Amino acid sequence: HYLPHFVNFDIYKDFGNKPHYDLMFEGRLDTDYRLSFFEELVLKLPDLKIAWYAIERHYEDAKKRSKYPEIFDICYKGFIDNEKDMAKAINNTKIVFNMNSQGISSLNYRTFQTVACKRLLISDYREELELFEGNMPFYEDFSDLIFKIECYLEDSHAYKTIVENCYQIAKNNHNS
Repeated sequence: HYLPHFVNFDIYKDFGNKPHYDLMFEGRLDTDYRLSFFEELVLKLPDLKIAWYAIERHYEDAKKRSKYPEIFDICYKGFIDNEKDMAKAINNTKIVFNMNSQGISSLNYRTFQTVACKRLLISDYREELELFEGNMPFYEDFSDLIFKIECYLEDSHAYKTIVENCYQIAKNNHNS
């Protein structure tokens, strides 16, 4: 199991800026499942501004393996190698979606980074999401993720309520 216990709320915080991107994914598209999932997401949501961050080697690999390499030229925003730039990138998006690769019952660090920046995280299901007392949305499958992205982008009240609730839980229990 992998579960980060805290995040630095002095680095990861809401900068108060209006996000440029609607959706962000940071990580590897190293399996066919992850690659096709990301491709289909971009194709199903053509009106959204989507940012993807990864090391250049993973970008090149995804383009080579992709049926739609042009989408990576649109979405790829480079590699982030430090905490301050990651906080800026998260602040520059409305929703971060998460595909945990640590195992069936593990969360990655992005969970706490995102909520500390007061942005919405939609994660694949993990038992540890219970840390957020039923507040953090998770997706069960691809169509559920699409539905939730569209709903939270349209319903600013629901978005703000979830973001604030998750932020308070993390700030009270997971702040370094």
